[in-house]
Amino acid sequence: MRRRKVSLERFPKPGTGRAIWNGLRCRCPRCGEGRLFPRFIEQVAACPVCGEPLARYAVGLFLPFIMIMIVAHVLIFVMLEMELSGRSSPAAYLMVMVPLSVLVPLLLLRPVKGAIIGFLWARDLSDALE
Repeated sequence: MRRRKVSLERFPKPGTGRAIWNGLRCRCPRCGEGRLFPRFIEQVAACPVCGEPLARYAVGLFLPFIMIMIVAHVLIFVMLEMELSGRSSPAAYLMVMVPLSVLVPLLLLRPVKGAIIGFLWARDLSDALE
C-alpha cells in the first residue's frame, strides 16, 4: 500500500485538550482522523492520514499506573454501594467484582493509552515515560 505525502499545514496543531480528546477516541492527536491502534493495543508508527510520527511516544509504566487508579476507584465505589445496600455476601462480591475487575481494564485500555499518547504528543514529551 502506498502512502500519500500529506502536508502537515493542512492539519494545524491542536491544543492539549483536543489532543487528549482525540487520543481518547483512539485517533491521531494531530488530525483526529487516523487510527492509533491497528490491533488491540499495538501503536502505529505514524498516522496513516497526516503522517505524524507517533512511535516515539511510548507510554511505558504510566499506563498501568493510571489503569490501576481508575479500576480501583470503580471497584471501591461498587464495593461501597454493595455494602451500603445490604448485598454484601461473599457470593455477591465474587459475582460482581471478578467480572468488573476483568472487563473495566479491557474496555478502558485503548482509550486511556490513546489519551496518554495525546498528552505526550501535545506536550512534545517523546520517550519521557520510558
